[in-house]
Amino acid sequence: MKIQPNQKRRALPSKRPKKRYVLFRVKGGQVHFSTVKESVLSHLKSFFGSEFESARVLFVFFDSGSGFGFLKCGNKVAQKVRKGLLSAKVRGFQVEPVRTSGSLAKLKALASRQSRGG
Repeated sequence: MKIQPNQKRRALPSKRPKKRYVLFRVKGGQVHFSTVKESVLSHLKSFFGSEFESARVLFVFFDSGSGFGFLKCGNKVAQKVRKGLLSAKVRGFQVEPVRTSGSLAKLKALASRQSRGG
């Protein structure tokens, strides 16, 4: 792979910051994707304050049918993200963190099992 002069190099895997995925569920009813994304991210911004940018919180996915969604964050702030989700509300519905993992595939499998009732 040839790097162009103005192109950034990607950091080596050992130098990249570690990430975690947080599986959460909106309990209580049907809510739209954009409403959940907006509410959760704004709540976490106020919860973290000036640390929000360094936490690298990213909204990955939300399924309005099952109520499950995923957030991506740094591994050092994963527990704080979970605590922030406990106090978040989306249109009066409670947001509940379910599990944290380093692999998105594991959380997707868990969410599909729980949404089917197993």
